[in-house]
Amino acid sequence: MVNRCQKRINLLRGITGTKWGCNKHILLTIYKGLIRSIIDYGSTLYNNASKYLLNKLDSIQYKSLIICLGALKGTALSSLQFEANEQPLFLRRKNSILKHLVKVAYIPNYNISDIFNNDCNFNIAKKNYILHQQYYWTFLIHIKLKYFFSILWLYLFGYIIL
Repeated sequence: MVNRCQKRINLLRGITGTKWGCNKHILLTIYKGLIRSIIDYGSTLYNNASKYLLNKLDSIQYKSLIICLGALKGTALSSLQFEANEQPLFLRRKNSILKHLVKVAYIPNYNISDIFNNDCNFNIAKKNYILHQQYYWTFLIHIKLKYFFSILWLYLFGYIIL
């Protein structure tokens, strides 16, 4: 998986440039289609892999986002993820596991759904998943509104000209 992603990262490097290359949005779309899809495929299975292997996947995401955003090498991964509107990989893995479990739980006449319906831990996990999704998007909207109002304030007082 790492070798396949590395080849695609090299492709990203090839289509970036300061004067002639693709812009940030196109590069992020290519990242999502070519690299993140490989990382996400089967993520429910390798969620319990060793920390060393999961860190390799994080480094792939880090390299890709640096190329897409044109950031410097020392930039924190969390800053890159926020700028690119990307979730951390461990959250993406947890979300995909919970989505899969919720889908399985609602299949009628499926043996595993009986286990999930009687398990209080699964019901708690369902509620936490819904609350986490609401918190994540509320946080994102709050940050974007805060940024918008700070730009508006600077514009109104003449510090920037749009």
